[in-house]
Amino acid sequence: MKKVIIIITILLLCLINSTCLANYFEDNSDRFISYDSTKQYKAYVDLESINVVRNDPPNYVIQAESYIFDSVNHLGMKYVEQYFYNYKTKNIDAELNKFAKCDENGNISKEFKFEDKKSTHLTLTHTSPGYNAAKIAFAKAYNMPFVTENDSSKHN
Repeated sequence: MKKVIIIITILLLCLINSTCLANYFEDNSDRFISYDSTKQYKAYVDLESINVVRNDPPNYVIQAESYIFDSVNHLGMKYVEQYFYNYKTKNIDAELNKFAKCDENGNISKEFKFEDKKSTHLTLTHTSPGYNAAKIAFAKAYNMPFVTENDSSKHN
């Protein structure tokens, strides 16, 4: 009987843990916006972390923090990226500055930094996971979209 109670308790804890995984972020939807999700993953951008690093039209650089959670494996990652925008060409590049393992509330347990920035610099396309986060960051920083409907159709 004792084993049955222990097993039920463990199962309940696992169930509670998986349903609470993203609740902090869902409960703070004025601060965190989900920009990508599947059955297993959900990603958020932290609106309060958005910071304009460079404002030199047509070039812009914005830094933002994002979180991604794996509800199946109960893992969370926080990462800081800089997005490089060229308003003329409508190109967005991203550079990963650091990332960290975190819990379901975004609390850091282990942090990693990149010394070689070239290895973390990549061009985003409209199908890239970070593309929507970059669009959200630009819209929040400048109160206007980076890419309009007409711009999107030209790149497809």
